[in-house]
Amino acid sequence: MKKIRYTLLALLACLTWGSCEDVEDPNYFAPTVTTGDCEVFTNKCTLYGTSTSNQAQSFYFLFSATDSLGNAAKFTAEYDATENRYEAGVGMDLMPNTTYYYAFCATDGRSEVRGEVKSFTTSSTLGIESITLGSTLAEMPSYFGYFLVEANNKVVPYNGTITYDETQERWMFDSGVNGYPIDNKDEVYVYAYNVPYNSSYITNLTSNPTFKLQGGDTNYYLYGKSEKLSSAHKNANIEMKTAMACITLTISANPNSNFDSQIERLWISGEGLYTSGEFVLLTEEYQNMGFTGSNEIAKTYHPFKPSEGTTSINLYVIPSTAENAYVVFERLDDYPYQFSASLNGVTWERGKHYTYELILGDSEVTVGKVTVEEWDEENGGTIIVTK
Repeated sequence: MKKIRYTLLALLACLTWGSCEDVEDPNYFAPTVTTGDCEVFTNKCTLYGTSTSNQAQSFYFLFSATDSLGNAAKFTAEYDATENRYEAGVGMDLMPNTTYYYAFCATDGRSEVRGEVKSFTTSSTLGIESITLGSTLAEMPSYFGYFLVEANNKVVPYNGTITYDETQERWMFDSGVNGYPIDNKDEVYVYAYNVPYNSSYITNLTSNPTFKLQGGDTNYYLYGKSEKLSSAHKNANIEMKTAMACITLTISANPNSNFDSQIERLWISGEGLYTSGEFVLLTEEYQNMGFTGSNEIAKTYHPFKPSEGTTSINLYVIPSTAENAYVVFERLDDYPYQFSASLNGVTWERGKHYTYELILGDSEVTVGKVTVEEWDEENGGTIIVTK
């Protein structure tokens, strides 16, 4: 009788053991696990844990931004025999100023034993509140370069890119800026910039960032400086300006003429107009200004027919002064033929927008209304001069 009773008790114990599926407190599971500390880097971390046994089928960490470990990510733990512990690197970018929770776990394939839930908080870092263009004359780029400047124009070795996150609908730094110790700073500025073609058009990024200037139809050379940032104010607002002057040509054919040719290309030329130079972003000063080639300071290759309606063309030029400037047209009938319009004496200043109305006739080009505006449309008035 006693033997039967022991058998029934053993059977009951086995049934109880096998049916225990409690995730929070699986008493039947022999190994114990201990959640260890973690190492937090710029925007990554490594988690550590220990166990009294290696008989479980797998060890792993649960990682979440909520203390309940809801929607937790799961990272497989690898055993480090030298340190006698398990570890896992978190393969995701960590957000600044955010608390994360993690626990070391083991499983036999049916149930889980979970260690203590621990947490850490990432440090706060710089952010972007807004980037705006001061004018509709330029198109918003898909990304900007950036660099950081501390008091007294001291450039610090943090630079990279700012891109627009479509999902979060905001501009974001690349991960490189996350390591900047903003909490220890009383004054820092973010400079954003965009150059044409490639990064070779900005130099000295670690000491004295400088644009290498060249005119063209998309050469905006945008730059902007944030307000003063500190540990108390970390999100930058940047309004972009231009290092160039914008020339808009509105071109049409005289309706009383027989002009019906297609313009293949055009450019601006003139003695005294700069074709090359540099612009220092920190001081907003020009240097090493010069002249090269045929003084074609800005050109475009987009064919159009003035007889089919008014065409507007934007050209971005290095600020200059000249006694005379010309718009040179090249048309292609039976053979290439060039003709020009004189704009007379010009002074083109940085951040200004100049519009010239050009009317093409059979044998002449008439310069009509000339408009001068500020690049920053919100802050500038308009001056209209009729010739």
